[in-house]
Amino acid sequence: MDKETSTTSNSSLVPLMRAMNKLQRGEILSVVTLGGSITTGYAAKDPAAEGWAGRIQQWWEQKARESGGTVLFHNAGLSGTDSAWATVRVADHVLIHDPDIVFVEFAINDQWLDKKIRLRSYEGLLRQLLASSDRAVVLLFLNEKGQPERGQGKEQSELGRYYNLPMLFWADWVKADEWNRYFSGNETIHPNNEGHESIARGSIDFLERLWGMTHRTGDVSSVGKNVLPPPLYSDEFQHVRWIHSGNAEILSNTGWIVGSDLHPEWFRRGGSMPAGWQSNDKNAHLVIRVRGKSVGILYSESDQYRNAQAWVESPDGKIGKKVSIDGYVSYRTGYLGWAYRELVQGEVVQDYLVHVEIKKSRSSDDGKWAKIAGVVVTGVSE
Repeated sequence: MDKETSTTSNSSLVPLMRAMNKLQRGEILSVVTLGGSITTGYAAKDPAAEGWAGRIQQWWEQKARESGGTVLFHNAGLSGTDSAWATVRVADHVLIHDPDIVFVEFAINDQWLDKKIRLRSYEGLLRQLLASSDRAVVLLFLNEKGQPERGQGKEQSELGRYYNLPMLFWADWVKADEWNRYFSGNETIHPNNEGHESIARGSIDFLERLWGMTHRTGDVSSVGKNVLPPPLYSDEFQHVRWIHSGNAEILSNTGWIVGSDLHPEWFRRGGSMPAGWQSNDKNAHLVIRVRGKSVGILYSESDQYRNAQAWVESPDGKIGKKVSIDGYVSYRTGYLGWAYRELVQGEVVQDYLVHVEIKKSRSSDDGKWAKIAGVVVTGVSE
């Protein structure tokens, strides 16, 4: 497979150079890393210091000491989440820090998002980060062990080029015979310490070159706030609303109670994670009124959970296709997964009734819980 080429065009680098100027002048620089478990440092020992994000944090802090400035660094990685989940947490976990620079890493986790969703959600995430700001957004594309094509980097890079963003492909600086060093045992997704060091080394090499270029160039003139172009695919996920037990308009409820899994890393990233609903009642049925362009369900997965199903009812009474909410995942042993499943993608914002019920299955599932974190509607804001 031909390797992708990391973006180096001068125009794409201006926001990042402008941010570096702040630190070089001795000012405060805010940096956020946003992604899944690889961004948290999972499988590195220790994750916070030896993960790729922790390593580039150390680089930024060294540059701050040399320049007399200050770096405020926030790791907004959240294990098991994809860009759809990111669109509903970006305000609490990223924008609240008013970042000058955001590194985005979702090429691995987005490969498990439905193809009909992932480019829309990834674009919506980028538009949330770029709207009304001159901040720098850097895209980092990782891949599975020795398989640069196993990941969404190539697909997501189309959006990177469209929005003129710097892009870093891990596969660009790894030789074909090196991959086995960067993963341990049967692991094919989460790099070991050497793998995280490799990701960080390539990223830091890029930053170091740009740092030197910025020093030689001097102050890079501000061009003001970003003016977003029309969306390439969709701006739906730029405007999202999370409907949960605290704000839902419930029309009827049989057997669902308030409460769902709370991501253990969520609160360390900031903000509060709203509670959804859970049930172990085989006759459970929940009906919620919502308004949006597309409608989807956020939920958690475990080998101890059971499946649900959901569908929408249009104002004209038309019943949508029943969509399986697959809470039972056999390999999720001892830890949770987090997923998003879309129920409908409409052409315009409109009202829907969302129905959620326990999926009838084997008698051995009786008593097991289905856990729904909430409903997401797009095309509307809080």
